[in-house]
Amino acid sequence: MKIAFQRLLYVLAVFVSLQLTSCGVVASSAGRKVLTTIGTEILVQCTLDDCFGKSANASGSVPERSLEQSIQDYYALINQDKYDVAWSYLSPDFRKRSESRGGYTTYVEWWETIDAVSIKGTDLIEGSEGQIFVSANLKYFRNNDKDFSQTLRLSFVWDSPNDRWAIDGVKILSESQG
Repeated sequence: MKIAFQRLLYVLAVFVSLQLTSCGVVASSAGRKVLTTIGTEILVQCTLDDCFGKSANASGSVPERSLEQSIQDYYALINQDKYDVAWSYLSPDFRKRSESRGGYTTYVEWWETIDAVSIKGTDLIEGSEGQIFVSANLKYFRNNDKDFSQTLRLSFVWDSPNDRWAIDGVKILSESQG
């Protein structure tokens, strides 16, 4: 059943991607990659929600694709200086633990030293029911032109009220200048 479902998703993703591409929606190979990813995500969500009903996730499992989307959304909010919304992407426990280091005020002060952050890559490290660890390679563009890169180990927990993964911890694995 799982293999048949994956084949169906693949066929649907290719079909949507080809249909949108043939309509002139995408002009570059980078755009096609983004479109394919977006098309696949839309199809996965539609398949889970519409074809099988919302009860498809009632077993406690959560959509894997939402983890990558949560990471992208979080850093997009940071790049748009929407720190209050980005703060909500941190788990309540993580926000509470950060209070001893200045909480939200320190969080905003640090991000205000950054012009932009880009995601260079992510890898799933490990996961278990309710918690997942991801290695994220990030490049930070600072206000003072002293750019740097970090590899972080991000811990995520499922945030049911917001239907997304929330960052529950961050550990710096490596850092380099430039």
